[in-house]
Amino acid sequence: MKILHISYSDLRGGASIAAYEIHKSLLSLGLNSSMLVQKKFSDCDLVYSTKSLFENIIADVKISINRKIVNLFKTDNKTSYSLALFSSTIIKKVKEINPDIIHLHWINNEILSLKEIYELGKNYKIIWTLHDMWPFCGSEHYTDSERFIFGYKSNNRPKYEKGLYINRWTWNRKVKYLGNKIHLISPSKWMFLQMRKSFLFKNNKSYQISYPINHKIWFPFEKSYSRNFLSIPLDINVVLFGSERGKGIERKRFSILYESLSKIDLKKMTRIIVFGGKAENEIKRINENLEIQFVGHIYDKLLLRVYYSASDICALPSAQEAFGLICAEASACCLPCIAFNNTGHSDIILHKKSGYLADYKDIVDFKNGLKWLLDDDKRLKEIGINARENIIKNFDNEKIADEHKKVYENLLKNN
Repeated sequence: MKILHISYSDLRGGASIAAYEIHKSLLSLGLNSSMLVQKKFSDCDLVYSTKSLFENIIADVKISINRKIVNLFKTDNKTSYSLALFSSTIIKKVKEINPDIIHLHWINNEILSLKEIYELGKNYKIIWTLHDMWPFCGSEHYTDSERFIFGYKSNNRPKYEKGLYINRWTWNRKVKYLGNKIHLISPSKWMFLQMRKSFLFKNNKSYQISYPINHKIWFPFEKSYSRNFLSIPLDINVVLFGSERGKGIERKRFSILYESLSKIDLKKMTRIIVFGGKAENEIKRINENLEIQFVGHIYDKLLLRVYYSASDICALPSAQEAFGLICAEASACCLPCIAFNNTGHSDIILHKKSGYLADYKDIVDFKNGLKWLLDDDKRLKEIGINARENIIKNFDNEKIADEHKKVYENLLKNN
């Protein structure tokens, strides 16, 4: 059984990291797994990418054209938009590898066109992990609109959209090219429910399998060592917030964390540390008991472990989350997390046992949860221990790899 994962990257962005960890976990079971990516950052010999300068230039040109078309469209939904319009060299490379199963992941930035997915489906078994909502929406990666359930029609376009109707155009192409032969994996209950409601995939064979977390890699350092290494005082609270673009992604809702902490009667100095996005040299003072530090991107796992270990809680106020990789990694490092219920985080956090799940979009409850976690150091430590035990029990990489193996075997057997 030969499995080929196709992903935009292997180590940049949560979806790419998850795809790479799935690939590595399958290798640990002795399965024949490889990856095909456009941007390679790992040193794994079984991850293949486009290597020629010409191919990379063409790829960048396609991304640029995609963005120019998207710019003809105006919306209040500040998410990413992808068209999957242009053909690539992927098909040729797939034929060279000749897998039994193609496992699709985050395939945007014009790595594959919708028509190419259709063509691949003629000759290969395809399974697709849903790292966001894009596969069953229009061109948007996340949405509050219900058009993915009822269809993108001329009479149900929201007033906040203007210009070229790229969501309907992309969705119609998906109706044409994405059939019910594609098997689907949702990494959380929340994503599974969204997919099950969708017009495109409601009848497809589907599974729910979490991302794998290697708890032998993700484990805590001593807090005092971590704080000393990062030059963080031992006598302050540290609240960690992470996002690919720092506070810049509206869906991650950094403002809720900021406003909540600003309104809490904090017992001691509290520092918000934001990773992802642009680093800033100075630590900004907000008031007498609150400050904020932007540390930029953290690509090194060891350094990220140090930040997890140096923090008291990890705050994740996003309203939509396919899984919650940061939450799972932090939990494995004994760092309690707070998030909203009815998101991908709900599968990871056990309310008031391994973290805090605030009522969905209830900002007051989120604020109360922050205070509840920060008010009792002994309780916080116990919750951190529970968080790691939950990851070891339910998200172990070998366990998740075995679940994928059974899906692959079922896919081959039924065809």
